[in-house]
Amino acid sequence: MTIDETLATKLFDEQSLAFLGSVDQAGFPQIRAMMSPRKREGLRKLYFTTDTLTNKIKDYTNNEKACLYLCDATNFQGVLLMGKIEILKSSAYKEMLWQVGDEAFYAGGVTDPNYCVLSFNVEKIRNYSYLESVEYQVPK
Repeated sequence: MTIDETLATKLFDEQSLAFLGSVDQAGFPQIRAMMSPRKREGLRKLYFTTDTLTNKIKDYTNNEKACLYLCDATNFQGVLLMGKIEILKSSAYKEMLWQVGDEAFYAGGVTDPNYCVLSFNVEKIRNYSYLESVEYQVPK
């Protein structure tokens, strides 16, 4: 089935929070609220910033599988993205995503060793809208 990017794009543009899932070392799912991605390459690749000391970094180091959920609760619409997370520590990605105000969290600036980037490589998307759920494979 051809991917319909309309709902996901709408939710990314309208929602400031996304819910990112990982699997912990004991095999339990872990969900946390994250600011929406700082950069998107269509729906194929999403970039987030985070602290290397968080539990999600441990989770993704052991199991790269991830999910991301965005929703519009008012209209009962949601998008579930499934794929794999890559932890990026290169200065090019860190500089690309750095924003004014980040120094409040990373005193060392863009070179702070606790600052890193998560690259979410999306493989599947499930849209839920108007009482219908449709799943798509994301083309490589």
